[in-house]
Formats: sequence, C-alpha cells, structure tokens
Amino acid sequence: MIDSADGGSVTPISLLTPGDKADTAAATGAWTAFSGYEGYLIVVQHVGTITAGTVAGKFQTATDDQGTGVADLATFTTVTTSTDAPNIQRAVVAASAIKGYVRYIGTIVT
Repeated sequence: MIDSADGGSVTPISLLTPGDKADTAAATGAWTAFSGYEGYLIVVQHVGTITAGTVAGKFQTATDDQGTGVADLATFTTVTTSTDAPNIQRAVVAASAIKGYVRYIGTIVT
C-alpha cells in the first residue's frame, strides 16, 4: 500500500493497451523511454480471460528503442485458461536497473 505522503510521486505508465491479443506481436508493447526516476517501480500484469493457450509476460529494459542490450527485469508466472479472469501479478524493480527504455512482452502460445 502507498501512503498519502508517497501518493503524489506515483506516475502510472501503460506499456500495452488492453484488448484482444491473438499473437505475441499483438502482446508486445513498444520500447518506452524511461529516465529521471529513483526508488522502485511497481510493474503490474493484468490478464483477463484466456480462451485458449497461455500468456507468459516479461518486463524488459534496453539501451535504445531498438532493443539493444535487452535484459529481462521481471518474469511473470504463466497465465492459463484455468488461472485467468482476472489474473493480476506485480513485480518490484529498482529504477536504477533501467537502461533507458522499457517494454512489456507477452508471449502467447496456443
């Protein structure tokens, strides 16, 4: 829980808009510039209903918007048809681990 003293320092950023994602390309957010933050990031993966297959999500960082030097910062537990609707997971990542850009990638297997 974030107390009222910390609430003003929270900046939400959406790395992937909600919607139907039929393949991994549709479940991959663009590289987003990220700088000037201190402390920790709370990264949230919120998966809705899965009609078939699985979703394996990752939060990644890289040095540029082309993915140079990509590294995984958080890997979420794979979501299946029996663990969905809704499935909300979080990871805490040190802001100092960010190389300059971040993205979310959801690998979809059907």
